[in-house]
Amino acid sequence: MLFALQTQAQATFSEDSKEYTKDGGMRSEFQKGNLGKIVFTPKRTDPTTITADQTKSTFNLGDIIYGRVFMTTCIPNFKLYNGKKVQCNAAGQYYIVAFIDGERMGGVLINEKLPHNILNATTFILIINGTGADAAANSLHFNKAINSLPDGTHTIKMELWGGMENDNYFGKTKEPIATGEFTLIKKPGSKAGIGRNFTDIVPAKKDPEFEKKILKSLKDSKDPKWKGNFTAVKIMAPDWTIERNNLTGVILDRTLPIKLKANWDDGHCTMQDFIVKEEYEGSGFQKTFQV
Repeated sequence: MLFALQTQAQATFSEDSKEYTKDGGMRSEFQKGNLGKIVFTPKRTDPTTITADQTKSTFNLGDIIYGRVFMTTCIPNFKLYNGKKVQCNAAGQYYIVAFIDGERMGGVLINEKLPHNILNATTFILIINGTGADAAANSLHFNKAINSLPDGTHTIKMELWGGMENDNYFGKTKEPIATGEFTLIKKPGSKAGIGRNFTDIVPAKKDPEFEKKILKSLKDSKDPKWKGNFTAVKIMAPDWTIERNNLTGVILDRTLPIKLKANWDDGHCTMQDFIVKEEYEGSGFQKTFQV
């Protein structure tokens, strides 16, 4: 039985607007009946053949979970608002926020740009707890949050927004583009694995000298949060993201997502997500950085 939430319709750029992106149209009758929704499935789905029988409303902790978003048009056509002007989302930027039992999980579950080849898509896959190669996209933050839940039944709600949260320069949609929720059952002793090893992670790029610099910085740090033995780093974006002042557009800093592997005194090892940050000094970025 399908269980998802419908959002209010959003204003989009009209087809005669210069900002309008011709979308890929509706891919199935099932999509037409579920616009503005995120549905959840135990495996990947084909947008042209998906049916209600392939969806689930209840999962056990540790189950494989995928989401499929159904939109009225493609993401670039949803207007972004930054308080001063309305603009299009030509880059296809989007983010996912998660709520657990009505409480918003800190941060965002996903914050990405759609690949160019599906920029005009009206439906696409979300990896919530994927398997195989998809496990590389599993969120450590979300995994930790659901594993810390008490035994019993819980409600997980997810919202898809266009743009970038808390970025008044780029802007975001006024309300979610699509929403959906499912029931998560945590049985006594159950646990959700991340579904991958550090060696399985494919970096977006390799920079051996910069990776050594990061590890040395952590090793030399006196901050107690870096007391683990960090042994490996992988860069998870092909380039830096430039951050600008919300009002002037002046460059403030640049950030780069990484994954770190650490060994701990009790014998266990972890893989964690971090952001490397370099401040802008007017003529270039600092040679030192923050993690």
